[in-house]
Amino acid sequence: MNRSKLTGFAKQLIHHSGSINLVKKINPKPNVLRMLCYHSVADQPDYCPLSIAVKPELFDLQMQFLAENYSVLSIDDAIESVKNKSVPERAVVITFDDGFKDNYENALPIIKKYGLTATFYITSNPIKQSSSFWVSWMQIIIANADPEKFELLGKQFSVPDQVIKAGKNNRQELTSYLTIKINQASLDKKKILFEQIAEILQVAPTDKNSITAEIMMDEEDVKKMTEQGMTIGSHTVNHPILTSLNEKQILTELVQSKNQLEEITGQTVKHFAHPNGPGGIINYSELTANLIEQVGYDSSCTSIRGMISEQSNCYLLPRLDINDYQDEASFAFKLEEHYFSSLLLN
Repeated sequence: MNRSKLTGFAKQLIHHSGSINLVKKINPKPNVLRMLCYHSVADQPDYCPLSIAVKPELFDLQMQFLAENYSVLSIDDAIESVKNKSVPERAVVITFDDGFKDNYENALPIIKKYGLTATFYITSNPIKQSSSFWVSWMQIIIANADPEKFELLGKQFSVPDQVIKAGKNNRQELTSYLTIKINQASLDKKKILFEQIAEILQVAPTDKNSITAEIMMDEEDVKKMTEQGMTIGSHTVNHPILTSLNEKQILTELVQSKNQLEEITGQTVKHFAHPNGPGGIINYSELTANLIEQVGYDSSCTSIRGMISEQSNCYLLPRLDINDYQDEASFAFKLEEHYFSSLLLN
């Protein structure tokens, strides 16, 4: 049995035997806040990597598990508990990034079904301008492109031959490579890169076609979210990696997205999540944290993965990625993994 299967078996055994309570007694730890990070709740979406999507039926099981076993807090109450060093036992915050329409159509009804609440960090420009979300634009055009054009794309963008060859069978690998490359570019350079990709693959560029507008929430969806008790947070205007921008550009992304979302919701937007991308890019810094606080946000999440303690910096908060590859036992284990860190590798 390989290590992955052995770890999976151990998680199943721990979950179904109820031994988590015994481990908590043996290895007691201070209360922590678990901030869960979702993106998409849909069956086989073509607009985002399947690794960040969760099928609706699994999401339903996860929400039921949380409702029955955890204290799900609003982001306001959660941040207040961290600042006051009063995090309750088994505390959880549910968050979503980007603003996909499936959040409204699929996730919201399930969240409400179990009487829970969640925070939705939204990239404002696709919603405010009904324009394309460039990350999904990349996902869709590579998935549907003629693979014979990949070699030309590879030469133009210095893509390694092995990625081009792999991309013909596993297009996600090529998409991830190009997304990382674009994420690291300046805002002006991004526009040039989009035009070059569109020309090579013979598709409409992002600023001339709303190829992904229909897969993002619109203003009315966002308004209804707030009316039904959900919290709206900022995820920038254009989804750049903030550490790739200069200070003026960072402030524009922070302020403009805050203003746009407040105009839509009629409520103060107090929480922020740094956009991230594939490849483990560091998407935060001391500068971004300071600017986020300066602009008037109460908290921000980063690409750090882990639990939030009462000593955590509220502008450099970690989260836990949740995806479709986690059965109930893996989901339960992830929520309590800090108890097992010295016993099993997650």
